[in-house]
Amino acid sequence: MRVFASDDGRSWTAVPVKAAELPNPPEFGWQAVLFRTVEPTTAERIAYMPVGWLVNASQDELRAALNQAGGVRARWGGA
Repeated sequence: MRVFASDDGRSWTAVPVKAAELPNPPEFGWQAVLFRTVEPTTAERIAYMPVGWLVNASQDELRAALNQAGGVRARWGGA
């Protein structure tokens, strides 16, 4: 997990989405990265980055990926 601030000052976390259901997780290719904030309201975005990217990404690279990430819009359960 990585913690960083976006250009507007909000605090975000970035975590790789684990492929736990896969018997042999990929060592190369693409991996989903979930960006999440809780201030002032919860927001989530997802981006697909090369496997291992998150470990070495700079603060500027994290911000750039956040800006390019798509919003997560999912609702579970009843309306």
